[in-house]
Amino acid sequence: MPEDFNNDKFIEEIKLYGRKWVALVDHKVVAAGGSLREVEEKAEQAGYQEYATFLVPPSDAIFVPLGA
Repeated sequence: MPEDFNNDKFIEEIKLYGRKWVALVDHKVVAAGGSLREVEEKAEQAGYQEYATFLVPPSDAIFVPLGA
């Protein structure tokens, strides 16, 4: 994690993307959209070849991880 990483700021930013797919590079949103394919296309058009993608849960939902 970068030295200047601020977890609270990251959480607040991610909340803006509830129910959307996002692409992250170094803990920064570089693309967002309604589908995984759309986000991948946007990230690649912006010049990113390596990024993490995930679907942001709605901010009013409770996340309970299941499994080991």
